[in-house]
Amino acid sequence: MGAPLGAPPPPRARPPPPRPPRQYRGARAEPDLTGRTVMLVDDGLATGATMRVAIRAARLRGARRIVVAVPVGAPDSCAALAAQVDELVCLSQPPDFRAVGQWYRQFDQTGDAEVQDLLALAWRDQAREGSVHPPTQANGENHETNVRTRSSPR
Repeated sequence: MGAPLGAPPPPRARPPPPRPPRQYRGARAEPDLTGRTVMLVDDGLATGATMRVAIRAARLRGARRIVVAVPVGAPDSCAALAAQVDELVCLSQPPDFRAVGQWYRQFDQTGDAEVQDLLALAWRDQAREGSVHPPTQANGENHETNVRTRSSPR
């Protein structure tokens, strides 16, 4: 049974408020993308809306080349995004695609705390290896960060 005629519609779920960029970067400066190749990676493409925003942000920050990489995506979304980037890598574009999560055995939400922990671990490892200066050194150099996460695609 639905709501009675004339009843106000149920309230819509609101998206979470945008996270402040510093929540993930901490004291680190925003990376300078000018003239650089940027690789944008996601767990998959459904509508592609989030990736379009990331592409736009990278272009506005001066990225020279943009590569999008996903394990799975809706064929129409992949085709539309391919026209907006220099390269799109999508391992599987199933014709029966309905949602990203249907292509994973486990598709849990990654919380802010886990993302912050992974970034801190990656930055610590890079600083120890000498490939990245710790954030306390303001030397103005550009740094790239690679973060590996566990996933279980089908």
